Amino acid sequence: MSKIKIGFTGTQGVGKTTAAYALAASLKKRKKDVNIVTEAARSCPYEINENATINTQLWIFSEMLKRETESRSEITVCDRTLLDVLAYTERVSPHVAEELKPFIAGFMNTYDVVFYMDINKAYLIDDGIRSTNKEFQNEIKDILDLNIDTLDVQVVRLDSEDERLKFILEMIEN
Repeated sequence: MSKIKIGFTGTQGVGKTTAAYALAASLKKRKKDVNIVTEAARSCPYEINENATINTQLWIFSEMLKRETESRSEITVCDRTLLDVLAYTERVSPHVAEELKPFIAGFMNTYDVVFYMDINKAYLIDDGIRSTNKEFQNEIKDILDLNIDTLDVQVVRLDSEDERLKFILEMIEN
């Protein structure tokens, strides 16, 4: 059975988790074998967001890599990608991020499709974990956008909230 890996990328508070779970639920209703790889930041033992350190980022990097590579389902849906981890790492340690870029660029080829979620004001809400700082959100978005371009990562950009899930499902079915 062929395996499909789908990733969602974008700064914090843009709707990746909502879209990933909606996609997985829809696929499960169609009797597909689906695994969701949740983002590692929520279970990180170190401080995240603006107070993240290189220890934070290396822990998240290794945990995300582990979770993704352990998935054995027909379809794996990743709430985040290592591209996201790279953006946050670059913010705290540009040198370490530079060292990780070749590996992450190659690893991004393991995704069949990566959906880029642009900033959507409806999702930047206080959930008690992720930052609601708009400047921080924009800073990560800018780093992420630059890395998408410089690493030549192919993404499908999703802007319209109403059309996101419908578009994703149609694309996956095709």
